[in-house]
Amino acid sequence: MKKIFLIISAICVMAMVFAGCGKTETAPAPTEEPSETMPPFIDDTGDFLYADKFSFCGGTGKVGISCESITYNGEEYNALIVLDSDAYTYVRVGETKYNCSHEEGKSWAAIPVTINENNTIYAETTKMSQPHEIKYEIFIYIKGEADKDDDPYALMKTTTLDETAPFIPGFEIAQNDAVKSGDNYRLFSYANGVQLLEVKMHDADGAVLDAFDYAAYCTKAQTCEDAQANRYTQNVVKYILAPEGTVLPAGIEKESIVITTPASQIYAGPMDVSPKTIVGGKYDLILLNSDVLSDGGEAFESFASDAASLGVPVVVNQGLDTSIFAVE
Repeated sequence: MKKIFLIISAICVMAMVFAGCGKTETAPAPTEEPSETMPPFIDDTGDFLYADKFSFCGGTGKVGISCESITYNGEEYNALIVLDSDAYTYVRVGETKYNCSHEEGKSWAAIPVTINENNTIYAETTKMSQPHEIKYEIFIYIKGEADKDDDPYALMKTTTLDETAPFIPGFEIAQNDAVKSGDNYRLFSYANGVQLLEVKMHDADGAVLDAFDYAAYCTKAQTCEDAQANRYTQNVVKYILAPEGTVLPAGIEKESIVITTPASQIYAGPMDVSPKTIVGGKYDLILLNSDVLSDGGEAFESFASDAASLGVPVVVNQGLDTSIFAVE
């Protein structure tokens, strides 16, 4: 990446020469190569930082996005954003465009960002019949002192039910212990009415995501529908129950299934109807009887995948108090 950062520096110098003291279209560039041993969060001007977690949503699901590194100049953070296609010409933040550079089939630009919050960006692609801006939301998480020991990927670890509320970047835990629990489920409480439901689907066999590259999974290209369908194959399926209008960290649908509460129309019963029929009945949540797992869950996973393609979440009733879906 040293070559990349030298190119950025050259662009910045040229822009300043032509524009004087005016605002340029290229974010400030780092002056030295990042160190792999540098601590994850340093506030000194010009030092390199690295995201403890990066995720995104938006677009068509055909292009992955990652954050290579971050700098802090004493006033704002600037992130080097990499898009897995060389067809992008610029990234726009607000009304300012930051021109892309290209290398090895990728496009990249240094842009100003806000840490630990969603950032809206627009990237222009030339892949379509004419240049077109695509909207993305990106979430860059950097640990602070209070959460330095927390696991930012805890939500994706689905081998067994959690005993205490897992850390989720962007959420404040309201109560560490489960507010409701049974042999096969847990319900945890977070701030602003958000809850986390965990439902045990299979006995742990040690083969579910334990050797997974969580960071790569969050940044790879995939559609929202595919991401949601993937969640149903785990030993423990995790659901974010969020009141309507809740702003969720960008890309969280890759890590859990999102249910908007209160659910106004719930289908509860056996798996003997098609998802299309259920959607036709305007149900926004499908609650299936636990016997759907009697064959090992293969039929359920296929059913849930079809429902995900239609935007309807599916829950297996493992002794749940269904009033949790009406929480406001």
